[in-house]
Amino acid sequence: MRRRDFVKGSVAAGVALALPFSRMRGANGDIRAAVVGLHGRGRGLIAGFRDTEGVRVVALCDVDSNVLDQEVKKFKTRDEKVDAYTDYRLMLEDKSIDVVAIATPDHWHVPLAAFSVIAGKDVYVEKPLSHTIHEGRLLVNLARKHGRIVQHGTQLRSAEGLTEAIEYMRSGKLGKIRMAKAINCQLRNPIGRKADCEAPAHVNYDMWLGPAPKRPFNPNRFHYNWHWFWDYGTGDNLQFPIYNLEIENRKLKIENTWSI
Repeated sequence: MRRRDFVKGSVAAGVALALPFSRMRGANGDIRAAVVGLHGRGRGLIAGFRDTEGVRVVALCDVDSNVLDQEVKKFKTRDEKVDAYTDYRLMLEDKSIDVVAIATPDHWHVPLAAFSVIAGKDVYVEKPLSHTIHEGRLLVNLARKHGRIVQHGTQLRSAEGLTEAIEYMRSGKLGKIRMAKAINCQLRNPIGRKADCEAPAHVNYDMWLGPAPKRPFNPNRFHYNWHWFWDYGTGDNLQFPIYNLEIENRKLKIENTWSI
């Protein structure tokens, strides 16, 4: 299978079709993919891979066994075989896996991508790539050292309208570009307060924490709400929820200021 160019069209299809794999392995010449992190974006990656000819999802990995079991059952209902892992290290021992697609919380993006590259896999890693420029550079250097392909999940740029806009801008028809602004307006509701507690039996919380600082389990720092905390996320809607958590006595004032 030759390198795949960015697909023009839907983002869902672009996720998988954009992957620039250069090798052909596995049964029947399929590219064998593993998806890590299944609670959110990972489901979209699975669907994108399944819609792509020549690519087959052969492994799923998640530290929450309940989430993992739900996705495995979907494969069983289609009479498709898929291996299930709660520990990425065991998954990476499978030499038949060609590519690892990473949709974990942000703090795992670079570590898991790095381990995958060292294990001889190509990598598709969701955005944001890293917490710091240094981490991103580390991954670039590792990919070059081991001769692997790493693609960052900014596949929206492959949409037909955006590629045409980029070409128009580069043509000079807009004149000299002096400034570009990006505005993200996603005001979210407060996430409230929840007490620390024991991690559910079906969650490998130590594995979930990984490189992040050790702290007790809290459901408000777990599924999706991890975005609100710098140890795990990288700033998406970060300020507003944290203010409501940490400065409760100034809640009304800050909400009013933020809404302006």
